[in-house]
Amino acid sequence: MFKTYDFQKRFVFLEEKLKPLFATGLIQHTGRPDTRKTISCYGESGNFFIDSSDGVNEDLGIMESCGRIFRVIQLSNGRPFLMFKTSYSPVRVKAIQELAREYNGEVLPFFIMCYYGHFYDYLLANRKALLEEKSNTKKEYDIGFCSGLEPYDQPKADLSDSRIIWLDKEYFGYGLGKDTGYYKINTRRNLYDKLNRSRFKFFHKEKIEYKDYLRESFKWKVCLNPPGCGEYTARMLEHSALGQAVVLRKNTYDNAISYKSSFPEVDFNEEGWEDKLQEIIDNYEYWEGKSADYYNSVYDSPTVIVDYLLRMLKRYGIN
Repeated sequence: MFKTYDFQKRFVFLEEKLKPLFATGLIQHTGRPDTRKTISCYGESGNFFIDSSDGVNEDLGIMESCGRIFRVIQLSNGRPFLMFKTSYSPVRVKAIQELAREYNGEVLPFFIMCYYGHFYDYLLANRKALLEEKSNTKKEYDIGFCSGLEPYDQPKADLSDSRIIWLDKEYFGYGLGKDTGYYKINTRRNLYDKLNRSRFKFFHKEKIEYKDYLRESFKWKVCLNPPGCGEYTARMLEHSALGQAVVLRKNTYDNAISYKSSFPEVDFNEEGWEDKLQEIIDNYEYWEGKSADYYNSVYDSPTVIVDYLLRMLKRYGIN
């Protein structure tokens, strides 16, 4: 049995999936969250944690901050632990992985989730009708995305330890906490500029109501997932749930069950990226099918995510 600190709003999707485990008594709620953006589960032979942080935008070329793993190590107090990451890159978690293994732990990939209520309250609640509306909507654009274009801020390293950010003092109690500034992430603006100058018929709006955003997206052959602070956004789940073709910027992140063959990636800094994107657009119906298949077989399955979680706990002897 695992005693689990209460789920936060970020985990509404996963909490629904784990209801059968609550019913069996394997997982029990015991209190308020003890770690930011993290589920903490304490068992007899070890602990496991699910980290829902955003990962890191790969334009920065840096490792993910280790503030959370220091907190997990402290909470585990020498006992074995697993840390499941909803944003997992074998490249960007190297520093986190090294620390975990040094203290009797392991870091494993998990599954990206959507943290926004309108995905559940509107899209999933009206999914059947939206799928029908999509099938009756004529395509008018090659590619599109909706978002603001202002830069994202990524805190820089703490003065005491380059493995953590200066805000980890506030988040987890580690470091000096002296403001060392922010990196500016301009990925969305850069993608917008490239697509705006390209040969493609491109749709973009900054501020738009959620219902209108979905209906506008039905007109696009391909939906772009533009990176923010990290490499993925809720768009991956929104568009795949509606059977739309999703394109990602080429990156090293992935799910525990890989989505790489379902959501094609384009290196927008590579010569010939327009030809690569054109090939995807020309075959958008194929990619719509791949996107829908992934959502239906992974995210809409009642058991896949939970079965993976239980399998990893068994493999590492944590119960």
